[in-house]
Amino acid sequence: DWHSGETDPTAKKAWKELCDVVKPKKLFVHDGFNGLSINPHEKDQQIRKAILAGKGQLNLQAELKQFAVDLNEMSKWSGVNEVIVVKSNHDEFLDRWLQSGGYVEDPTNYAIGVELAHKMVKGNNPLQYGVESAGLVSKSMVRWLSMDEDYFIAGIQMGAHGHKGPKGSRGSLASMESSYGQSVTGHSHGPGIL
Repeated sequence: DWHSGETDPTAKKAWKELCDVVKPKKLFVHDGFNGLSINPHEKDQQIRKAILAGKGQLNLQAELKQFAVDLNEMSKWSGVNEVIVVKSNHDEFLDRWLQSGGYVEDPTNYAIGVELAHKMVKGNNPLQYGVESAGLVSKSMVRWLSMDEDYFIAGIQMGAHGHKGPKGSRGSLASMESSYGQSVTGHSHGPGIL
C-alpha cells in the first residue's frame, strides 16, 4: 500500500532501492491514492477535518497531483516498464464521495468533484482521469485495473487488493486463498503468508 501523500519516506527509499537491485518489469501499487481529503470515515469528524485543513490536506486536487508525481517517479525506477494500479479501498473513497454527491457541500473540492462526477457518468474511471489531468506524464506506462479485473503472473493473482472477500464479505488471507488460489494482496498493512 502506497498511500500517496502519507508514504513513509523510509519505505519509499527501501522500495526504490529494491527496484535498483531486482529491476522488476512490473510494479503493482495498492492504495496508491490515499483519499485523505474525502475520507468517508472522517466525514463527520469536524475537529479532525479542521486539523487537516490547517495542514492543507483537504484539497482533492492537490492529492491527485501528488499521486501523479508519485506515479511519474515510480515509472522511472530501475527496470520498471509498467506500473499497475490495483483498484483498492482507498480508490473507492473517491467513487463513494462522487456517488453520494459529497462535493455538493464541499466548497474546497466542489469544482473538481463536479468534473470527476461528469467523467464518472460518462463511464470513465474518475481516479484515472483526475490523476492524468493533474500531471501524469507517464500515462502509457500506467495501467489502471478495475475492481473485478484479474491480473495473473505465473498463475498468481496480482489484481486483488484484499479488502473484499466472497459475496462482499471482508477480505482475509483465507478468503483470498479460497477465491483466487495463490495471490499477492495489499490492504492489511502487515505481512502474512498462507
